Amino acid sequence: MHAVQQWLEGASRAHQSLRTSRAKLAWRFSGAVQEFPRPESVAEARARWVERSRGAPLPEHRARAIREAVLQGARLDFSGTICVHHSPNRTVLTIETRAPVLGLEDYPDLWLPADTLVEFGKDYCIGYSYCRGYPSSAIASVYKTPEPAIAHPAPLEIGCLYPFGTVDFLLLSGTPIASVYGARLGDYAQEGDTLVLRRPSDGVEFTLVLAGERLAGLRLSTKRVRASYTLEALHPDLRQLPTQIGATIEQSHRRIRAAFTLEQVANDAVAPSLPKGVSVNDFRLSSIKGARASGLTGVFYEWRGHLPSAWRLRWLARWRGTISYPRSLDALCNGGSCTLS
Repeated sequence: MHAVQQWLEGASRAHQSLRTSRAKLAWRFSGAVQEFPRPESVAEARARWVERSRGAPLPEHRARAIREAVLQGARLDFSGTICVHHSPNRTVLTIETRAPVLGLEDYPDLWLPADTLVEFGKDYCIGYSYCRGYPSSAIASVYKTPEPAIAHPAPLEIGCLYPFGTVDFLLLSGTPIASVYGARLGDYAQEGDTLVLRRPSDGVEFTLVLAGERLAGLRLSTKRVRASYTLEALHPDLRQLPTQIGATIEQSHRRIRAAFTLEQVANDAVAPSLPKGVSVNDFRLSSIKGARASGLTGVFYEWRGHLPSAWRLRWLARWRGTISYPRSLDALCNGGSCTLS
């Protein structure tokens, strides 16, 4: 345990160095999703859901293609880039990829370029995802989280087939991975060559896989997902920072495999922010439970370059009235699919 503690302390120092130097980490990723065959009832429901989401009937050949894809299963490839921008007060990730268009998931040539910005502050996170060419209809979401925000799940929407989550954000940003869910090293139980964090109330089991004195991989098991990560190479100077990561994620109806490669580390980079004028739905007056936030009540406003204070947010809620803006499966770039009218 002592050697592991030293390794994790080194990871904390490396992370602090990244924040102080305002480092930018440029990653490239690629992978594939294998959709498992589903029963006919699911295929019919999927076709009807696509029609409702698009607000118009589908041509028969398109509806038939959706049903057949669900019945037979399909393999879909994806790729993209990720830039992680560090600063003393926030961490910003920008993701560029191509998002499948709702109802056209099996036609990659028709997918739209998608951009996502995710910002983590001390106790908040911002998510903004849109398909290029359709930014005006996208809405950014803001959530209040426990500290540090990047270590806690939040219901962020990312226009990508790869299901980015808390573990991915920690690994790709170089944030000490043992801090997931706000844990400390003392919260883990050593079992052979692994350290295990269990959260029975949430159905979560998180495992650090050790190779001698360093971290070699991770395993995550929740009620919805099983995932494993291998750290295949580490940075020569920032020795706790992975440079090659392999990921396998299994959900009830699909298996995802992906590879991430760190291509560049640069200092004194300027972190991007939300563009001024973007519509924002701010949920910081509501509490979230894990990564699900259906039916939260938010305060709607236009982004002016900074988050309004808690006092200002409450004033806006009283003056304008809070609005109920449930998370909807019909939203643009939702869960990896973009909706076209």
